[in-house]
Amino acid sequence: MKKIILLLCLVFPILNRVDKRDDHLGLYDSKSMELLFKYNRCENGSLIGQSIVNEDFPGANLKGAALNHTDFLLTNLDYANLENANLSNARLVYCSLVEANLHKTRLIQTNLDYAMMIKANLSQCNAFSASFMQVLATESNFSEAKLSGTNFQNSNINLSDFRRCDLSESNMNWMSAGGTKFQFANLNLAKLIRASIRFSNFNYANLSYANLQGADAHRTDFRHADLNHAHLIKADASQAEFNNANLQWAQCIKADMRGAIFTGANLKNANFSGAILLNAKDFDPNAEGLILCKTVMPDGSINDRDCAIALGEVAPK
Repeated sequence: MKKIILLLCLVFPILNRVDKRDDHLGLYDSKSMELLFKYNRCENGSLIGQSIVNEDFPGANLKGAALNHTDFLLTNLDYANLENANLSNARLVYCSLVEANLHKTRLIQTNLDYAMMIKANLSQCNAFSASFMQVLATESNFSEAKLSGTNFQNSNINLSDFRRCDLSESNMNWMSAGGTKFQFANLNLAKLIRASIRFSNFNYANLSYANLQGADAHRTDFRHADLNHAHLIKADASQAEFNNANLQWAQCIKADMRGAIFTGANLKNANFSGAILLNAKDFDPNAEGLILCKTVMPDGSINDRDCAIALGEVAPK
């Protein structure tokens, strides 16, 4: 009997601690759920791990709420205030977030695939390894956001603001980003294969080792950008601006660079084999290590000077 009493004395305090911990996390915060459904608000509340599927909460106040691991599939959160909320590992697939406020929101590993985010504010959010595949996020604000390792494949972010973002190692293949601002952004090792970035601004951006193969960069601004070791193979960079850009070791093989401007650009060891440079301005063919083979020069002539190097028959000097 004494053993049973002793066991109960040991067990009850442990259970009590577990209950308090669950209440602190808000895993079963029915009050927060009631506030959301009755009054369209749940600021600083907790809905961790809840399933809120195909619901309608336009203009909801969820500022500072704990929403990690919550399922918002097909839910309408247009104009909602999610500032400083924690949506890490949440599911917002097919969610509508038109003009929603996600300033400084935590979106770490969050799934936002197919979401509608027109004119949404995601400035300074932390969306490390989040998925934005096929989102419609035109005219949205992602400035100063942490977006390293994110997936923007096939998304539409035309006319959006990504200034000073960390987009390193992100997947932006087949993305549509016409007229988008990327000034001072970090796109180191980013993938932009066949992305449409025409008329966009990459002024002072870090695109070192980025893959822009087949990208549409017509009239894109790369002034002062770091394109060191970048892949521009078969890219359309016609009339693009590369003033003072760093193109060291860049692979511009078969790129269309008609009418591009290279004033002050660093072309050391870059490969322009098969590139079209017709009417390009201030292109320096005598840059150290520059490779020209079947290259259409600014005056329309064909330059085969370095074909032996390009074909691997002779080692570069």
